[in-house]
Formats: sequence, C-alpha cells, structure tokens
Amino acid sequence: MIYPQAEYVQWIEIIASLSVTGALITTLYIHKQTKKSTQFKLSETFSDKLDNLHEELKNIPSELEDSKGYSSQIESWNDKLFNTLEWFSFMVNEKQITNYKIINFFGKTVVRYYDKIFKVVSSEAIMKEKDYFPELRKLYSNLRDGKYIDTTLWYKTRRLFTDI
Repeated sequence: MIYPQAEYVQWIEIIASLSVTGALITTLYIHKQTKKSTQFKLSETFSDKLDNLHEELKNIPSELEDSKGYSSQIESWNDKLFNTLEWFSFMVNEKQITNYKIINFFGKTVVRYYDKIFKVVSSEAIMKEKDYFPELRKLYSNLRDGKYIDTTLWYKTRRLFTDI
C-alpha cells in the first residue's frame, strides 16, 4: 500500500532533480560564454596593442631616417612588436585563446609580420637560436601547417545552410 504522502515525496524528488539538472546546464552555458568573452577581450587587447604600435611607428619622424636615432627607434619598435606577437602566441599555444575564428583572424597578421618583418630584421644568430621568441615560432609553424583551421562537421554543415 502506497501512502499518499509517499507519492508527493516522489514528485518533489523528481522536481528537485530536474531543478538541479537545469542549474547545472545553465552553469555550463554561462561558463562557456564567459570563456568566449574572455577570449574576445584578450584578442581586443592584442588588437589595441597593434594599433598603438602602428601609431607609434607613424610618429617616428621621417627626417631622422639616416641617423642613428632613427634606427634605434625602429629597433625598439620591432622589439615591442615581437613581444606583442609573442604574448598573443603564448595565449594561443597555452589554450587561453581557442576560438578558431579569433586565431585565424589574427593568424594572418602573425604570419605576415613573421614573414615580412621578423625574418628580415632578425639577425642570423636570432634566427638560428630557438630560445628567442619560441611561442611565436611555434604558432607560426602551426599556422603554416594549417593546425587551426576548423574542419568540424558542424562548422561545414553550418556554412552550407548559411550560404542559401
């Protein structure tokens, strides 16, 4: 014989378990959104640093081009640029930035700066020594190998339906 109170207890247990499940799903969703937001903030910081570096480069007087002061200012600017690229590369390599869209968006910039500036202005000793900018070298290698291209089925099918 089932007592009427026992039936109410069963319903309360079911409602409580559904509430806990809903809270867990909500927590996971909020955590995912927070992680995504943090990645966008980190990439925004990187973008701002690059913008500031470009403004700094524009403010270097062109009449100093033949002087030693100009070359020291350019060398200082290059160091700041490489350190900024190293910071972004570290964040990607350490999985702090995992969003493929962010990595691919800024990856083109990293590859361009590496090819057009780093390889040109770096001395032969720096290019041979693997201790200089190791994170930048690692990210550059991964970008060149196509490691950060999102090839998931979801991404491909989503693109199919958005092109209609």
